[in-house]
Amino acid sequence: MTGYVDPTKEAFAAYGRESFPAFSRFGGHIVWRGRFELMLIGPRDATWDACFVAEYISVAAFVEMLRDPVYREAAKHRQAAVLDSRRVRLMPSEAGIGFLA
Repeated sequence: MTGYVDPTKEAFAAYGRESFPAFSRFGGHIVWRGRFELMLIGPRDATWDACFVAEYISVAAFVEMLRDPVYREAAKHRQAAVLDSRRVRLMPSEAGIGFLA
């Protein structure tokens, strides 16, 4: 269909545009971005439209961003755009040869 705009993609694009000022003001940056290819472990029918890893200068900065009025307004677009999503907090550790430290 020519001229069709996917409302979920537009909503997520609006989230990106409108949340970026708060994201960068609180020290956030994208350290990895890629596309989903295959579920190796997990539900076979699970797919993801967007995958990225963001890093913040501190947990406190991330929490402040979530409370920021500009971010909270932008987050409404995110909620309209996604059916399901994950936010996972990870703590870096030393690299090694085994899976467990």
